[in-house]
Order: sequence, then C-alpha cells, then structure tokens
Amino acid sequence: MQASDVQLPEAEAIERAVRGGAHARRARALLIAGDQPGAPGISTAGAVEALAVIATDLRARFAAAGVEIATLRAAPTRQAVRDAFAACQAITQGDDLLVVMFAGHGAEPTADRPAEAWVLAAGELFSDLDLAAALATYGPDVDVVVISACCYGEGFFVPGIAAPGRAAPGLARPLICIAAASVAGQVTLTKLVALAQDTVAAAVAGQSYGELARAFAERAFTGREFHVDARPPERLADRVLDTAARCGPGPGLSPADRPS
Repeated sequence: MQASDVQLPEAEAIERAVRGGAHARRARALLIAGDQPGAPGISTAGAVEALAVIATDLRARFAAAGVEIATLRAAPTRQAVRDAFAACQAITQGDDLLVVMFAGHGAEPTADRPAEAWVLAAGELFSDLDLAAALATYGPDVDVVVISACCYGEGFFVPGIAAPGRAAPGLARPLICIAAASVAGQVTLTKLVALAQDTVAAAVAGQSYGELARAFAERAFTGREFHVDARPPERLADRVLDTAARCGPGPGLSPADRPS
C-alpha cells in the first residue's frame, strides 16, 4: 500500500469528523527520522518513508480543520527536538490532536542512562524521560499519540521504565503509544513503513486503537512486534487518529496506579 492509497475525499473526512455531533479538530505533528549509525546525516532505511505515510494521511484527513507538520531529519540533535516541541506547543491548544513519531534506531538503557532512547544522530539521544518532560508542557486536553517506530520503542509509554522509582514529569497524562517493539524487543527496519501503513489504514477505516491492537496481536511474527498502549485503558475505544474531537480528556493515572 502506498501513502496515496489512504487519502480520503475531503467531504468524507469532514463527515466523519462531525459524526455524532463532534466538531472537527486540528492536527499537529512532530515527525523525527533518526540517522543510520555510522552514516552522519543519512536517515535510517525506511524512516523517512514511514514518516511520509503519516504526514500524507494527516494532510488529507485534517485539511478542513487545519494541520501543521514539522519534520526533523539529517542529523537531528536533542536540542533541535526540544526546540521543535516548544514551537509546536505554541500553536497547539484545546483538543488538538498531537502526533509525535520517531522512526529509526532505539537504544537500550545503560548504567549511566537508565531510560530508553531514540537515537537521533551520533552522540545525540532523546530519552523517554525527555519525551515525558516535553509533553508535560502541553495542555491537559491535547490528545497525544506517540508512534515509536524503533527497537525498544514501548519504553516511551512508561518513561523511566528501566529505572524503578524514578519520577518522570508528565507520567500520568493521557496518552496513546503505538510501538514497533516490546520493552525488551527489537524490530526489523523494513517494518517501520509497515507500522505507519497499518496505523493509517486503521484510521481511514475508522477503527479503534483496541481494534488496531488486536490486529497487531493476530499477525505478530519475528521482526514485526507491534503494540498499542493506552493511558487510561478506556482510550483504546477511541478511533485511531480521529478527525473528530474526543468527548473529553481522559483521567490521568492516580499516584497509586503509577509504576513503581
């Protein structure tokens, strides 16, 4: 399936957005392609293509309400990503959909860095704790979806997962995380585009995140371990990257529910 295969006619996109009395909402996206290790400035194979699938879909389905997309590639730095989050935050409000996607290589925790991380460029990492801090600056009603298309990608759902007891800012905010690998797992690079295509296909079909998760589970095989996590769990009933505003923000985790 090519990115162009998932575009919706504008009238159909608008109709879906207003179904049930909900109003169409805007989309904001920050898309990041990590470098191939050992090749400065050269994006990981499949990373740019995976980001393009998501960007094409968002531009098609959110055209009526408004969409803004920032893409970082070719040796992105940790500071550049932080600056991009700040710039995006300045134009994000209310119940906007915020899609954050990274495609590339992921890094395991180490003794010096007890958190999982996106490999941006040589010597440049953006950890799950960095992500939590960045998202903490966004309003509570913003609908956040993180697509972590890399090895060890699921750690971004629970910041500091490798550091029990370590506090992470923004840990409790409502969040959807679509990840390409389990906590200890790896993913074949050729599957990065497949993750994006599967996500967009579910969005166009009006499926829920729960339905997407079941589809992933039913056809999981070596090199393609995709997962969907939701906080709170009730968010699995929401439609994937929906153009319609949610009825209201989901509650965050209580202190007793937070990972220890």
